[in-house]
This record gives sequence, C-alpha cells and structure tokens, in this order.
Amino acid sequence: MSGSFFEGGMDYISLAHQTDADTDFTTDWIKLVNYSRAVILVKKLGTEDVDTLGFQFVQATSAAGAGAKALNVSRYWTKVGVQTATGLWTAGTLTTPDDIVGIGSAAPSGGTLIVGTDVNTDAVIVAVDIQATDLDVNNGFKWIAVTVEGDEVNNAALISIDAILMGARFAGAVPTNVIA
Repeated sequence: MSGSFFEGGMDYISLAHQTDADTDFTTDWIKLVNYSRAVILVKKLGTEDVDTLGFQFVQATSAAGAGAKALNVSRYWTKVGVQTATGLWTAGTLTTPDDIVGIGSAAPSGGTLIVGTDVNTDAVIVAVDIQATDLDVNNGFKWIAVTVEGDEVNNAALISIDAILMGARFAGAVPTNVIA
C-alpha cells in the first residue's frame, strides 16, 4: 500500500478511553456506511476484578442513536494475559451470530461468552470484525456503537474501546468525519 494510513482508506477513532465498565454506557456513534468494515478493539488492560463483562453491538439510523437495534457479529480475535508476552491472537467465529459478546466467568445476560477464562487480574483485548454489509442499510441504518453491559462486573474496571475503519469510500489525506 502506498501513501499514508489515511490515504490508504483507513481511520482510527477512540470511542471510550479508560471508562468505568461497572455501569452501562454507550460509546460515540460512528458512521460505518462510508467504510467497508471496522475492527472494534475492546481493551481491559488493568488488573481490576471483572466477573463478567459484556459488549452489545448496535446500529442506528442517526448519530443520535435513533431506532437503535442489535447488530449481530460473528468474527473476533482475543489476547489474554500480559500483553507484552502474548504475541498471538486467538481467532474465533460464533456458530450463531450474536449482538452481545462477553468475557469472564459466565456469559453476559442474553449473550455469548467468547473468553471463558477468569479475567479478574488478566489484561484482555477483544477485536471484533464488523462489515458495512452487516448493517440494515435498506432501512437507513448507517451508524454503529458499542454498549457496555456493566451489570455483572461487580467492581470498578476501566476499559477503552477503539475503532479501526478500513476501506473508505472517500479516501484522502484527511479522512471524512465519522463521528457525530
């Protein structure tokens, strides 16, 4: 690939930075329809006590979250443990796509457990692949966000969520604004 990261049709967006996952919250909405895909990175890098941490992927018709509904995902990668010592990602594919995925000792309410190890003291990075074709564009759904389901965390736990957008329809030296 020649040119810069941006000229190659990519962008990076921080959706949540060191936010306490002990209570539910929703990230900023990003306009995925202008890209072919996004990889959402959910990172718990500290040693906080986490029993179960769930993430729900949602889509909407506006940057304000109008008509928000589930966005099923199926492809993901994980790294668990000391990140400087964990060189390889573990790939996974859900047999039945789900909009809620989780890490910890049990599946989050209504969701699928993708990292079934005790993450009480381990760092965890989860990368989830979302294709623009997964959106319900026929009904005007162009925006995505992540809702953190903190109901079962049982303790303060700081997480960060980032998006790497790829395949821009309007690539250039400076990418178009994808956040409302």
